[in-house]
Amino acid sequence: MNIKNKGFTLVELLGVIVVLAIVMGIAMYSMSGIIGTGKKGIYKNFEANLKGAAENYFIDHTGDMPSIGGSKKIYANTELKTYLNDLTGPDGTDCNTSTNRSFVYVTRGANISNNFNLTYNVCLVCVNKSTGDKLYVTKVKVGSTEKDCDTYY
Repeated sequence: MNIKNKGFTLVELLGVIVVLAIVMGIAMYSMSGIIGTGKKGIYKNFEANLKGAAENYFIDHTGDMPSIGGSKKIYANTELKTYLNDLTGPDGTDCNTSTNRSFVYVTRGANISNNFNLTYNVCLVCVNKSTGDKLYVTKVKVGSTEKDCDTYY
């Protein structure tokens, strides 16, 4: 009786499965890094939008500028609301409208010719809409440490 074995052995099949599992693990790790980088990019874009909104606000409301040497907070959900599009972040995070947390801290130096010499420090605080937990907060470098902007300003 002549039996011809066709197919793969159990050891060969297990080897292929192990190799595929390793490749999938590497791919999943790479994808999580790409997604995290994408979320950071969205938040950085939101920070730029807040700064632009503050600049436009002071073009329209020059009387609200801080005095020379002074500073002022302007909030995303009040003063800047008409200058911003909805800032709903990834995973449904709320970055402006329902909370009084995101703001721009504006300081004014001495006027230089026709320049008001304003410095804009953006504080973006994004929270989970259902729980209110902070999911993203702009970091401020204070000396050699970083602090959350909402507790610093």
